Amino acid sequence: MKLIILSSLFVLVSCTSYPKPLTTTAIAPGAEFTFVDSTNIEAFTALQKVTVTWEEHKLTFNVQLENADGAFHLVGLTPVFSRSFLISYSKGILDFKEHPYFKYPVKPENMLADFQMAFADSQYLVSNQLKVKVSDQKREFFTGNDLIQSITYSKQSRWESEVNIVNHNNDYRIKIETLQFESL
Repeated sequence: MKLIILSSLFVLVSCTSYPKPLTTTAIAPGAEFTFVDSTNIEAFTALQKVTVTWEEHKLTFNVQLENADGAFHLVGLTPVFSRSFLISYSKGILDFKEHPYFKYPVKPENMLADFQMAFADSQYLVSNQLKVKVSDQKREFFTGNDLIQSITYSKQSRWESEVNIVNHNNDYRIKIETLQFESL
C-alpha cells in the first residue's frame, strides 16, 4: 500500500515539476499555442501592472518582464516588490518558481503564452492549430471559426498601450499597463 501511495505521489509531483521541456501549451481544447523562441523577440525590460479578472475574482500585481541573453523572464512581484514567482523560457525549457505564500491561479505556461501572444512580433505567432488575425490595435486567435482569445491595444505601440487580453474559452481577462520600458 505504501508503494502505491509513494508511486502516486511521485507521478503527481513529476507532472508539475519544473524545469520541463515545453514548446506548446493548450489555450483551449484543440488549440495549442507554440511558444516563441526568445531569440525571435527583441531584447527589452519592462515593469508592468497586471490585473487578472475571472469569475468574481480580481487580482492585481506587478510584473518585471524581460527578454535578454536568450531567455524570456516573467517575474511576479508582491506589493512590496519582492519576488512572488518566476517564469523563465529558453531553448524550449520552461522553468517556474513560486513563493510558498503567494499563489496565483494561473498555470505558468498559460501566463507565458498570454504575454508572448500580446508582446511578441506577430510574424512569430505561428501555429498549425491557431489562426491569427492581426490589425493595428488588435490580435485575434481562432481555432476553426471559434474566437479563442482577443488582445486589444489602446495605442499602436504595444509598449505604450494598455493591453487587454480576453480568453473567451476560459473566461478570464488580463489588463496590462506598462509602467516602464527599455530596449536592451
